[in-house]
Amino acid sequence: MNKLSLYLEQRCISHRGFSRKIGTTPTHLSNLLRDKGMPGLRLAYAIEQKTGGVVKVYDWLSDEIKDQ
Repeated sequence: MNKLSLYLEQRCISHRGFSRKIGTTPTHLSNLLRDKGMPGLRLAYAIEQKTGGVVKVYDWLSDEIKDQ
């Protein structure tokens, strides 16, 4: 379970409602929650803003990039 999944679950936030808040489709959000894709920079920033910084843009970077 990724950080965004935990955030939504702990706060009982619906996937459909959150997807509207960040400007994406429920299907795209579902894929992100299942680690089946990565958000673009704008979407990652929107997620950071709507989670109050709990889920940061940095969290979406690959481990290879984080290690540099």
